[in-house]
Amino acid sequence: MNIKLENLLTSKESFEDENDIIKYSHSIIQSNKNSLEVSIIKEINLINQNSNISLFGIFDGNNGPEVSKYLSQHFCQFLTENINFINGNYKRSLEETFINLDESFRSLEVQLELSKYSTKKEQEKNINKNKDYFNDFLEFFNPRNLEGVNIAEFCGSSGIVILITEKKVFIANVGNSKCIPVNIKNEIIKDKINTEHTLNNEYELKRLNQIFGYEISDTNNNKDKLINDF
Repeated sequence: MNIKLENLLTSKESFEDENDIIKYSHSIIQSNKNSLEVSIIKEINLINQNSNISLFGIFDGNNGPEVSKYLSQHFCQFLTENINFINGNYKRSLEETFINLDESFRSLEVQLELSKYSTKKEQEKNINKNKDYFNDFLEFFNPRNLEGVNIAEFCGSSGIVILITEKKVFIANVGNSKCIPVNIKNEIIKDKINTEHTLNNEYELKRLNQIFGYEISDTNNNKDKLINDF
């Protein structure tokens, strides 16, 4: 469970590509995490080789890579099959895609898929090697060692996706993920920086209070801030 390595892993996995409209690149470093918990989306032609619509995303796993890998594997399918996406209501389709993916974790089929992405063996190997008693204690309660347990109840992922269409760019996120857009002059577009879901955010604090049963005021006022478009 989130076991740290003694030495930083600094080797990079880098990639770049382009079409007639955009050019992009990315690099990933594992750092000191026990496993690489970051998964990405890089669909430069999202639909039928349509170069006018692209989707990019980064999902950073929490307490393991299972959920982030699942999201990167299935986000495009959930999005492009959404009726609002088909009808061109891209903002609503992004909202519904995150919700539908979250609900999908309840199905047995998805739970079995998550178990395929598990890093249990890697974690056990590092525990035996490092002989860290605290990590041994954590591993004793690791849900990956239990039969019939939904891994998604014990790990998760923050993430951010950028949908580029013919007329607009949409930035949508869950968790503490931030995108800082810049214009052609390399100037930060401050009013288009997305809102992170952190405890410093009043909306997020109210949302969590609501989940845990406290009476709060209406939380819908800030909903539109969670997906920016420009």
